[in-house]
Amino acid sequence: MLRRPIETTRLFGQFGDSFRIAGDTLISKKMTIDELKPWQEKTVVLHLYDGEVTTAKVDVVDAEYEDIIVSVLTSNRHYERPRELARFAIRAADIQRIDLAEV
Repeated sequence: MLRRPIETTRLFGQFGDSFRIAGDTLISKKMTIDELKPWQEKTVVLHLYDGEVTTAKVDVVDAEYEDIIVSVLTSNRHYERPRELARFAIRAADIQRIDLAEV
């Protein structure tokens, strides 16, 4: 899945229902905005359905667009932009699992 900076696009997903497991982990078939709200302003590890695993700070949980805006710290994907410019919008439905990052 192609990722572009937040100012150029929003990402779209296609999955259904979610469930919570023990600890600081949420696994989802379709993550909802209400499930993502507690993660705002936290550093997390996002596991996306396209295979990307990224550590990011959740800057905004946007209920209107059903996505989150994150500042990427590390990723298993290469990005051309400098880290301080690596802000992206990720659709809630594209998130398979979210963990609290160890800082």
